[in-house]
Amino acid sequence: MIIFLKFVAISLCSYLCIAMVLIFTQKPGANDDAGIDAGVGLDFSSMSGAAIATSPALEFKARDATKLRYRLYENSHGPLIIVLHGSGAHGGLYDTLAQGLIASGTVVVPDLRGHGGQLPTGDVQYIGQLEDDLTDLINATRSGADQQVVLVGHSSGGGLAIRYSGNSNQPGPDAVVLLAPYVGYNATTTRANSGGWAQPLTRRIIGLTMLNALKIRVFNHLKVISFRLPQNGRALQMTDSYSYRLNTSFAPRREYAKDLEQLPRFSVLVGSDDEAFIAAQYPPLFDSLASRGSVEILEGLTHLDVIGSELVHRKTAEFIASLSDTPSGD
Repeated sequence: MIIFLKFVAISLCSYLCIAMVLIFTQKPGANDDAGIDAGVGLDFSSMSGAAIATSPALEFKARDATKLRYRLYENSHGPLIIVLHGSGAHGGLYDTLAQGLIASGTVVVPDLRGHGGQLPTGDVQYIGQLEDDLTDLINATRSGADQQVVLVGHSSGGGLAIRYSGNSNQPGPDAVVLLAPYVGYNATTTRANSGGWAQPLTRRIIGLTMLNALKIRVFNHLKVISFRLPQNGRALQMTDSYSYRLNTSFAPRREYAKDLEQLPRFSVLVGSDDEAFIAAQYPPLFDSLASRGSVEILEGLTHLDVIGSELVHRKTAEFIASLSDTPSGD
């Protein structure tokens, strides 16, 4: 027994030492993977003249009493449509998409916690807090239990919609529209470093994942990923890096297939020229779920084009209209 306990102690110490070495030998600005697709990134030309939405930002109180911002585009009929922005962005940059959907229902566009200048920037308090915030936002803006809830998520916002759908502790949406969604670093749809947009600290992420497997979360505030912002990114109040806990919260779980299996009715729209993800890999990824939704590859659109594309707005509106005969999940 003593020998066994010594073996366990030595193994645990070795495990912890390896994790700590991985975490603290890689820091922001010293990314070993920066060379992968380093000269490539997202095409921001469609957003070169982008400005933050001028509609006034409202606030709702999350369960921890923090006041978080959102923008409201009211409609007297239809479902509650919540637009979830992508990584580094905030809701104020999705005004064109919101305006394109306003005829379909009441549109709510939040600045997710840690984004749009909300402090602390690039961080949350715990893994899963974005899901809790989303439930609190739905409760604060839904007109009643019979109003359907549709999540429209772009990029990592699509990843959050997938994660939220897979969380059995949350009420879940009635339908989701996934615009070039981030499914996971290990998904067949994801290019290396999201085509150069994301610069992850891979060793640090591995080390923190090892500690979290032992429920050691004291270092989860550390930065693990940075983003290649456009030149006017600061002026647009974009967020340039995430902590481990925010980065983890803003994506499907590592076994993303389990989250995908829980999706309600869905529509996936992705541009053929997407720089961050491989468009041709989406159909086979969602093939087993074909009875609940569809995947369309839209010719000539890039990763950011889908936000402002009238074609995307029309197809999303048509999908939402098709839900009218489907009873609410509540």
